This record gives sequence, structure tokens and C-alpha cells, in this order.
Amino acid sequence: MKTQMAITYRPATLADLNFLIEARLDFIHLSTADSQYDFIQTNIRRYFEKALKENQCDSVLAEQNDTVIGTGIVFYYDSVPSLFNPCGKNAHVTSMFVDEKCRRQGIATAILDKLILVAKAKGYPIFLLQPSEMGKPLYEKYGFSEGQKGMLLKLEEER
Repeated sequence: MKTQMAITYRPATLADLNFLIEARLDFIHLSTADSQYDFIQTNIRRYFEKALKENQCDSVLAEQNDTVIGTGIVFYYDSVPSLFNPCGKNAHVTSMFVDEKCRRQGIATAILDKLILVAKAKGYPIFLLQPSEMGKPLYEKYGFSEGQKGMLLKLEEER
């Protein structure tokens, strides 16, 4: 019988910058053969350097045997307050990924839980995402609903 190693979850830091860049490039299916590769890679680097330092995004890494097997990112932005979103604070979940060999073990749900928890603690009650067909059932089960521009989850705001 094969014994599975424990999975640990941790926030990504600037020390993980190269991994975050490569993971994002993989997530958007960009290869070195693409004419925009260097330009986009540089912009992704700039984004993460700034966003991680200024708390404009959070990323969770799932690790097993010191190898990252899953990841997710939430980035934050403000919009004009409305009746639907009185504080105007939005969190966008992106780059959710779990290694194919490790799927169907609750890793994506655990990553999403951690991203939503940290965003909620920062005062962000509205969550948006663009689901893949594979990820859509997870988000629906979690409570996201279909919207005009992707899927949406609204938490109760604390006043």
C-alpha cells in the first residue's frame, strides 16, 4: 500500500517569484515560441514584485515533498460602490491549478478556502473568477453563481 505524504499550504512570498512567473506563463499557455513571451514575462514579473510588496494580491501554494502541486491567486481592486457592492471592494480569483496526479483530493477547495479567508479578512466581500470547464463544478459547489462576466460569490459584509 502506497503512503501519501502530507500536503502543506502556505502563502507565496517574493522568494517564490520565479515559480509564480513560470506558473502564470503555464496557466495562460504561453511558450517561449510566442512572439510576446519576453514582454509578457517581464510584465508578470513587474506585477508580482509590486503586488506582493503592496498587498495587492495573495497566492497560496500547496506543497507535497517540497514540490508545489497546486496554486491559486487572488488579486484585489476597487470599483465604484453600488447597492450590490457598497464598499466597492472586489477580489478576483485566478490561476487555480492542481497537478494532474494530485487532483480529486480536495486540494483546489483548500486553496480556494485559504484565498477567500485572507481576502475576507482584508475586507473584500465580492469574489469573481473566469472558470475553466473542469473547475466550474468546484466553484458552483462552493457557492459561486454564473454572472455576465464569469462566476461570482458575494459574502455578507460586516458593517
